[in-house]
Amino acid sequence: FKSLFGAANAFDRVLVADCLFFRDYHVDLLHTIDMLLAKDDDNGNASALLLCPKRGDTMDKFMCIARESGAWTLTVTERYDDVVWAKHQKLLRCEQASYDADIHYPLLLEMKRKRNQRG
Repeated sequence: FKSLFGAANAFDRVLVADCLFFRDYHVDLLHTIDMLLAKDDDNGNASALLLCPKRGDTMDKFMCIARESGAWTLTVTERYDDVVWAKHQKLLRCEQASYDADIHYPLLLEMKRKRNQRG
């Protein structure tokens, strides 16, 4: 990581989009987030923000791995933006066969280091 980004644990925010569908790489993704996210933020503001659909149990499985590590506080937010939420609700009301919230609607998963894991 140091050769790629200049230093490990250098970022206050890590953004991840639609990366949970490969279950075999959940541990690697968690490790990557851990290596990129700053550890020494005294305010507890450093966080990883993941936007991804549930896709069956893939999000739950990733969250289980993160919880089992003991290093993370996880928060899932379904309604994180009024425009996105309105579009989602409209698609649900239309009952379009092509729209499946489980695979199309991204939830916001915020990951923060637990206090004792910050450095």
